[in-house]
Amino acid sequence: MTFLLLTVIAGAVSFFLLKKADTAINEIDAIQSAPLFVARKEYLSDDTGITANVSGWKTYRNEKYGFEIKYPGDFEEYKSSREFGASQSSAYREVFVNVIPPSVNFREYLEALTLIRAKGQRDGRIVIFKKGSKAVSGREGFEEELYDFSINSFVIRTFADFTPLAIVSITVREGGKPEGKTGVSSGLRRVSDGITSTLRRVL
Repeated sequence: MTFLLLTVIAGAVSFFLLKKADTAINEIDAIQSAPLFVARKEYLSDDTGITANVSGWKTYRNEKYGFEIKYPGDFEEYKSSREFGASQSSAYREVFVNVIPPSVNFREYLEALTLIRAKGQRDGRIVIFKKGSKAVSGREGFEEELYDFSINSFVIRTFADFTPLAIVSITVREGGKPEGKTGVSSGLRRVSDGITSTLRRVL
């Protein structure tokens, strides 16, 4: 009887954890297909439009989730995300922002992300260059650097734990470059670091 009871409890716990993981996975898929904010710039060289002084950058502010970030001033905001995810023939950089509502905690979300990325590697869709913890505006964060064959783009994606409001996801990517897939450019890294350094809570 005790063994049966323990089996039932273990099964219930496993089911609950799987449901939580499924929720996180679905939300990861959702933020990649319907970003809150998108801005893009076509560029000619690695350093075009990049400045060390972010005070001249534009600001994206989200009152619903209580945060804001800055992004390069010569990036053009997209009023629609229809073009998002499409391969481009010309070289460009892009930033998009979204949030994951607090239905899962940060650790659970990262565990689900790891499962998705592992599948992407097995399928040959992505190549991961770097990933690991990163403090973002004084909060717990995580960053991954990868190449996604399905969109022909280098990607740096940063997650910041802004719970209880949300988990903030900031992605910069670089597409349309024919060069070897050995890692993101220094310019894309500077854009990513600049944007994530300006993330802050607003009341």
